[in-house]
Amino acid sequence: MILRATERMIEILDKQRVRVASHPRKFDTRSGRYATDESHMPPNHRAVHQARQYDGRRYRGWARQIGENTYFVIDAMLASGKVEEQGYRASMGLLQLTKKHGDAGLEAACARAREIGAPTYTAVSNILKNGSLERPPAAAQRPTPEHENIRGSGYYS
Repeated sequence: MILRATERMIEILDKQRVRVASHPRKFDTRSGRYATDESHMPPNHRAVHQARQYDGRRYRGWARQIGENTYFVIDAMLASGKVEEQGYRASMGLLQLTKKHGDAGLEAACARAREIGAPTYTAVSNILKNGSLERPPAAAQRPTPEHENIRGSGYYS
């Protein structure tokens, strides 16, 4: 491989001097960023590069397409850490649950997690795994039994 740098271009040539790639030359050293053409990356590098393009806005947008409760859980997970990036992995994991359970299943599980006050990946995953989307039956309201030691509300007036 031969690298040819001119005032305006960077070219990569093979041994037969056939151009493999060319890029405009970048002189802005303040940003410290690489100028990489994604199409020139090997497939595994491209996959990692694309995965790193997700941010809180993108996770929230994806969650909003699924439903209000999924958005609520994703937003809570992203806001729970000291920095938003700490919630990225859990957010991706949660949204990937649609592959197995579908959008409706994830939305229902997020609704249940929201209802019980546990907007976390673990809670949603366990709800889906254990099938605990239904509410437990409410305890029957029984009157307080009569007993001589029970004072009642009149005692405190």
